[in-house]
Amino acid sequence: MGVDVCGVIRCEGTDVDDLSRCGKRPKEGGGVLPAFKTLELTMEHPEGEDPMPVALDGNIQPLDTRTKVKYYREGKTTSSLRAEGKLEDLLSVGLLARVYRMDS
Repeated sequence: MGVDVCGVIRCEGTDVDDLSRCGKRPKEGGGVLPAFKTLELTMEHPEGEDPMPVALDGNIQPLDTRTKVKYYREGKTTSSLRAEGKLEDLLSVGLLARVYRMDS
């Protein structure tokens, strides 16, 4: 299945090469989660792809309503996502595009 992704995923620990520690729900009482005031992603993509915003909190739910997530296109090949507000329980945020031409 073909996908094109640009995102940030919460990981535990400091070993950036150990992806098995990423994208998991935080353990109860597992310490302080990273916090952001603003997070902005910009994705360059082939013309014809339509990336959509994806953002989840530590409970695998959409972000709190106090968080503003804005999605915008710049021409035919650039998409951006900007999140502002309550971002202290962020599990993942990104842009995801389904690319059918990459299917085998």
